[in-house]
Amino acid sequence: MRAAATALLTSVALAGCLQNEQLDLDGDGDTDTDVKDTEEPVELHLDGGVDLLIVVDNSISMAQEQKMLETSVFHLVNSLVNPFGQDFVFPVDDVRAAVVSTNMGFSANGVSGDEYWPGDMVSECQGFGDDGAFQVSTETTVSIETDAIPCGDALLHCPPDWKCEFGESCIGRCEPPTPGETELACPELGESYAETSPEAPNGDLSLEVACLSSLGTDGCGFEQQLSSAVRATRRPGQEWFFRDNAALGVMIVSDEDDCSMRDNAGLFGADEVADQSQMKINIACGENPEFLLGVEEIVDALATVKGGVEEAVFFAAIVGVPPGEVCEGRGDAIAGCLLTPEMQLVPELVGSTWFFRQACSRSAGDPPVEVTKAYPGRRFVELAQSFGSRGYVYSICNDDWMPAMAGFASIIAPTMY
Repeated sequence: MRAAATALLTSVALAGCLQNEQLDLDGDGDTDTDVKDTEEPVELHLDGGVDLLIVVDNSISMAQEQKMLETSVFHLVNSLVNPFGQDFVFPVDDVRAAVVSTNMGFSANGVSGDEYWPGDMVSECQGFGDDGAFQVSTETTVSIETDAIPCGDALLHCPPDWKCEFGESCIGRCEPPTPGETELACPELGESYAETSPEAPNGDLSLEVACLSSLGTDGCGFEQQLSSAVRATRRPGQEWFFRDNAALGVMIVSDEDDCSMRDNAGLFGADEVADQSQMKINIACGENPEFLLGVEEIVDALATVKGGVEEAVFFAAIVGVPPGEVCEGRGDAIAGCLLTPEMQLVPELVGSTWFFRQACSRSAGDPPVEVTKAYPGRRFVELAQSFGSRGYVYSICNDDWMPAMAGFASIIAPTMY
């Protein structure tokens, strides 16, 4: 097994090289490793490692993004247990990771919404959906991008059997042994989570979590990302996962805003849902925020997992915001994000259906084809701002999510020592 302690030796050995070549962890165009911080840092030292909860949007629009997620999650876990190019960020050798979907059905605060739904019942939204349960992907393989994951001589950072190609750079990139063969077999877990610890080091942790994160696209279109995260921490049989002396890291990946309902009867009785002939269901949550859980309630609920200690909770969101420093970075450095034109909730008629104006989009291919349409993730920005220097936001419309993953890890890791 590849011990996390070796990563520290690798970081030290490469220090001279990395002084001249650093990774852009926060995506701001700088090569320093410190995300802009305007809050006095909290002196917090946790000795129980990190409990990582990843919330993946599994609605129909997320096919392209879930493929990107496999590589990105691999790098997120790497950045915690095998940090590289992060200016002496120490490895975290005690990590648990689990994945939940955004599918809470039509439920709200533990109340089923099936009887309140005014139209034909949507099968994927029946009952409580996945109800915050840890998910096990049905995929047997994942695809890891070539030339994406940074690596060093110790070969800790790459998928099994891959090699680190340096070229003329001090920082290498992971490449498969056979060019073009990027599929990796998923290890058999036997559990709905993955972990590594000093007593039982797990060299396959990054690959295992990447495999867990591939959830498909058959989830409910009423995404309740934040409710799912909170429910996961309270679901019977899962409470043990969240340790008293461990940091809690919550990451959301979604192309739509949160619709965590407080009152499903009220929301479904609103005009946008009650009269479905208007084709306004996609804007119902944003137009009727009084029926949603407040962002501060979510902050308090997550802090409760840590005995009310908010400083032990870390939050990141790869969501619908425009790329650039105004909306990307730590929560205390993006104060102007919600004032930008892209983040306003402006209803638009597209064909015969109403949507909010997109916050950003991404195209790929030749000729370019739009593959990502992301809508303003205002509630995620508000949550990150509430967490301040422990919150992080990044645009889902970026071609590369590596800066977000390493940046989030660099916020959590220093609190371990």
